[in-house]
Amino acid sequence: MAGDRGAVETAVELAAHAVRDSGFAAAFGGGDGIAVNAGTGSSITGRRGERTEQAGGWGHVLGDAGSGYFLALQTLQLVLREYDLHRRTSELAQNILGALCLNNLDELVRWAHTAGKIDVALLAPIVFAAVERGDVNVGDILRSGALVLAEYTRAVADRLDEGQRIGLANASTQWVLL
Repeated sequence: MAGDRGAVETAVELAAHAVRDSGFAAAFGGGDGIAVNAGTGSSITGRRGERTEQAGGWGHVLGDAGSGYFLALQTLQLVLREYDLHRRTSELAQNILGALCLNNLDELVRWAHTAGKIDVALLAPIVFAAVERGDVNVGDILRSGALVLAEYTRAVADRLDEGQRIGLANASTQWVLL
């Protein structure tokens, strides 16, 4: 059994590196730059010559700030906190319940306890829609995730000791070079 665990850990590590490497390659090919990958998870990878630096990408339990999972989870927590404080189901809560075909917050809690990372991350469009409608609290969640990604990006750029082109990936993996 112990040998199987080592094989699984190796496979997970390889998969994590593959996501980082493919995201960087999509943005820069063999060139230098910094790729900010913010989809289901999040990570920053920079390269200058033979040197590579990384930040984030610790997985949904320990990190992935700014990712779809992070934004959606924080929003789910906000919905429940708002209910606990005001005993009303907000428009945001109704939008989430409707997207998941659930009837109430008790069902949402049960869903969240069994949902996978991707299931939670798929709620990110509801987060963005709430921000577009002017939901200040959800806007704060979005800004906090973006701030961490910006801090990680600056740290990678500083470690590479050079201003870099930065590639940004959104949830649909479209790349924009800055």
